[in-house]
Amino acid sequence: MAKDSPIPVDRDTASWIASSMVFGGWLGNIAGAYFLDKWGRKLSHILFIIPSVLGWLLIYFATNVPMLIIGRIAKGFSLLATYNIGLCVVAEYTAPEVRGLMFSLKTLSFVVSTLLTHLVGIYFHWRTVALIATVPLLASLGVTSSWPESPAWLLLRGERRRAGDAFRWLRGSGARAQREFQAMLQAQHERTLNTQTPKSVTDKMLHFFRWFTKREFVKPLIIYFALCVCLEGSGRHIIPVFSTSIMTEILPEKMDVSVYIISFDIISVIGNVMSCLIIKFLNRRTILFWSGFVSAAILSIFSLYGYLINVDVMTSRPWLLVSILVCYLMVSNVGISSLPLVISGEIFPLAIRETSTAVANFIALLFLFTVLRVTLILFNLLTVYGAFAVLAILLLISLIYMYYYLPETRNKSMQEIEDYFYYGRSYKRELTKDTDPEVEAMVCSVDVNKPL
Repeated sequence: MAKDSPIPVDRDTASWIASSMVFGGWLGNIAGAYFLDKWGRKLSHILFIIPSVLGWLLIYFATNVPMLIIGRIAKGFSLLATYNIGLCVVAEYTAPEVRGLMFSLKTLSFVVSTLLTHLVGIYFHWRTVALIATVPLLASLGVTSSWPESPAWLLLRGERRRAGDAFRWLRGSGARAQREFQAMLQAQHERTLNTQTPKSVTDKMLHFFRWFTKREFVKPLIIYFALCVCLEGSGRHIIPVFSTSIMTEILPEKMDVSVYIISFDIISVIGNVMSCLIIKFLNRRTILFWSGFVSAAILSIFSLYGYLINVDVMTSRPWLLVSILVCYLMVSNVGISSLPLVISGEIFPLAIRETSTAVANFIALLFLFTVLRVTLILFNLLTVYGAFAVLAILLLISLIYMYYYLPETRNKSMQEIEDYFYYGRSYKRELTKDTDPEVEAMVCSVDVNKPL
């Protein structure tokens, strides 16, 4: 806070205010999964926008530190819950041809909002920033009210006719849309045939936890962990948080920290815009591996150059170091910084998509916490250049794993992706020739209990 702020805050108190949002995020992660399962996508999104609006208003009217902390907790609670809901909504509402673009636009909205918040924060009082932040939330509340409910969620609840109406409202009644809905009907019929309804509380708990041992959950979760490594290897969180430490080691003299922050935000926006432009035309794997391996190479060059400077073999040229870092940020934001969100929204099965997303977010938050805690230690032990070399190694390990196990999801329906993890690469559903999506889908003559 500024010295003339009506709420005096020291460095320790400021850290508590900043970190309190994480606590709210943990609660929102759990609550979001529960409400998504019980109340659906539309109503859950409406309900979880409200705490964020109240949190910003509480910050605007704050007269003491507890009010600021409660406001931050409310914002964190809403943020992670709506993030989970957003993943489910984009996955279940959009057509395969545009799903990647919608996920990329969601990622772009994060970096654009970060840039706008930093810009507004430079020129306006923090109370004004809090008030401005409620405007897009209120707009989102109005837009969400016009949504239909998710067809996939309605099918899980056995409401076939409502699901069909919602699906046609979202996708139309073309031949491909009808085939996709028929495949969803068939998959739901298989779930019903192969699921025994638990009666006692113990049986319900065993039924719930049994899901976490199934291949259609475990395989996507391992892939998601590798995606988290890619995300952190992209510098998505490390570089903005530790920009001062990084630039202090690279540049001969200090500059205004806000210059670094705004510059990195602008680079992130440009990279994510490029990702939105190419994701509709290129495969996910092509973008991910091109961006990942090039980013790892740039990181290695940056680290090697820094090492040669430290051992007095080469002379430090700050403009060259900054140029390498800018190239790295640009390339990483085109792929490995944006695609993890896209792919993570596509790979989890419908029956436990809410819980899977919550577990994945728990892993992501734990991974982020670990990375942020270890980064400064690495800076002190290995210098910035050595720490970036460690990132390059982790990035290469995750890319090698995903090269063999990550399926291509572009232009694939969510049901096709789920079938890949359950049955195997070669499985293809046999559907009836009747084009009416309300007609019962034919069940394949395969043993659905026997994975390939």
